[in-house]
Amino acid sequence: RAALTALLSRAGGLQTQVDSLENEIFEQENALKIFIQSLEQDYPRYAQLKYTPPPLSESELQALLQNPNENYWISFWGERSLHSFSFSNGQLNWQKVPIAKVNELAQSLRVQLETPSEGATAIQRFQKDSYRLYQLLGLSQLSPAQRLVLIPDGPLYYLPFESFCTDTLSKSYWGELSYLGLQKAIRYQYTLKKLSDSRIDRRRGKDWLGLAPAYEGADAMRF
Repeated sequence: RAALTALLSRAGGLQTQVDSLENEIFEQENALKIFIQSLEQDYPRYAQLKYTPPPLSESELQALLQNPNENYWISFWGERSLHSFSFSNGQLNWQKVPIAKVNELAQSLRVQLETPSEGATAIQRFQKDSYRLYQLLGLSQLSPAQRLVLIPDGPLYYLPFESFCTDTLSKSYWGELSYLGLQKAIRYQYTLKKLSDSRIDRRRGKDWLGLAPAYEGADAMRF
């Protein structure tokens, strides 16, 4: 009987702790709601971007992707497959590729780009891997339009698509390769909504800032 009494007493103490935590959670959630409401009132633009970004309507999406001078490529990194969608001249192409294959090529390219080497073997390997990824992602199906908007997902966001080779013709130097970046003006975006907003901002005539990497020691290689 004494043990049962002690157990019931302990259970009562645990329930008190649970009740206290539930009250704390309720108070924190209420404080967060009040904070978000104040942001919506004082900084409506920021609150819209941070908490309640409205999705594009069907008509807005159609208008966004109907530019005949641009190609659009969008990807979704799933659990087992990568889904890529390309829009060219009003046509939609969809490809589904196993994650393992894409990840293998993406990692290989990152290593080769971070530690480039001279020699025919290194050039041929990079050309083969980048061209294979170029095909797997459906980029070879794009129209001849000069501008390309990319919305990559997952590890693909860390790859410079400009470096992808568009053919496997034998070349002797890195500078002779057929890079995608030499054939199309490439622009990256996070989402279609961000792309739509960027066009609105551009029409407003806002300033912009451009950044580019500097590769040290590149003079030691022949490009």
